[in-house]
Amino acid sequence: GARITFNLQDADLPDLIRAIGNITGRRFILPGKVRSIKTTIYSPTKITAGEAYQAFLSVLEVNGMTVVPSGRYLKIEETAGSAGQALPTYAPGSGDVPADDRYVTRIVRLRNISSDDAANVLGHFKSRDGDLTPYAATNTLIITDTGANIRRMLQILGEVDVAAVGEQIWVEP
Repeated sequence: GARITFNLQDADLPDLIRAIGNITGRRFILPGKVRSIKTTIYSPTKITAGEAYQAFLSVLEVNGMTVVPSGRYLKIEETAGSAGQALPTYAPGSGDVPADDRYVTRIVRLRNISSDDAANVLGHFKSRDGDLTPYAATNTLIITDTGANIRRMLQILGEVDVAAVGEQIWVEP
């Protein structure tokens, strides 16, 4: 619940990671070959450690990177090809997808539309490095994207995956 001042000017990625590690107590693994990025974060008021971490995730996301849990550490990785990473996976009934800029995978079972149709519709709403994989055998859609964007796509899917109206078939004796 403590509030801190969190302002950085033209900070390199290692400096940002060091600062966020000191603020949150989380451990990070930074790859040897890391792109050079400079970031500026300005907060006019004091913020919580959680808010600072959300800002950190947003900086990573806009620079094409994400955090991937690895034991007690968080690895910093490129989001390109993130569908093949060991990301946290959320299945129906396993809890809500976090509403932040961290990449996760969500499995969605469809009721009324095919997984291919759902993938075609949601393909317009996925992020640049997001991935949609339809699995027709179980009419399931596997979505890898940021938690915030997956929540948005699930909301869209909730409006689209409805029972068809109009045509009805019945048998009269």
